[in-house]
Amino acid sequence: MTFTQRLSKYFVGIFIGVLISFALFSNRGCGKWLPGTRVKSTINEKNFSYTERANCLMTCLKISKGDVQSMIDNGDVRFSESETHEDPKFYIIESDKTNGLKVKIELQDSTSVIQDFLAPKAADCGC
Repeated sequence: MTFTQRLSKYFVGIFIGVLISFALFSNRGCGKWLPGTRVKSTINEKNFSYTERANCLMTCLKISKGDVQSMIDNGDVRFSESETHEDPKFYIIESDKTNGLKVKIELQDSTSVIQDFLAPKAADCGC
């Protein structure tokens, strides 16, 4: 048996093993352990409060509290834009469904404070 035949049988075995593993363990996700998911669950565990600027922007941009919750649940945490090493920590969450709208959330001891909405239209609001 040549080296290429051995190598091809090896890869066929690896492929079959991956398929079997995927079939057996596909319902056990590791998503709960990812940093973005942990941050969003920490935000959701606390009570929400809104700053005056956030309330003004919500009125101007026609964003409801349900929309904010949907952004947090379905959005992506932008760690490159967030301030994770500060005290208190600020996280930026962006949802693909909101056309570039981002929400800035401050994590305090017992509350998640919605600080600001970062949007192209936010400058027109005058808040």
